[in-house]
Amino acid sequence: MQELEYAAKIWESIVPELLKNKILCLTDMHNVEGFCLAYENWRKAQREVALHGIVVEGAQGGPVKNPALTAMNEAARQMTMFGSLLGLDPSSRGRLTGGGQKKKGNAFAGVLDM
Repeated sequence: MQELEYAAKIWESIVPELLKNKILCLTDMHNVEGFCLAYENWRKAQREVALHGIVVEGAQGGPVKNPALTAMNEAARQMTMFGSLLGLDPSSRGRLTGGGQKKKGNAFAGVLDM
């Protein structure tokens, strides 16, 4: 079994932030795990591309697209999806936290009380 070298690191960096911002609930843990595993796969696929290039030798001996690029793209899509659910990008963070906007009240409240 391969060690998860990056998943634990990203877990340790995002979970405290999500807790501090009161975004994370126990029911969200599967999304955190999905994000962290996708990050692990993304980093490992990036390493494979860095080591072997974007073109590798195929089964027939000719050049083919490195399969790690496909794994990298899929992991990036998963990170985007899980990250959005967790508020890990500015747009979804604003959606989850209210974006720091003040609640709009009735500007005319109390005017008729004069």
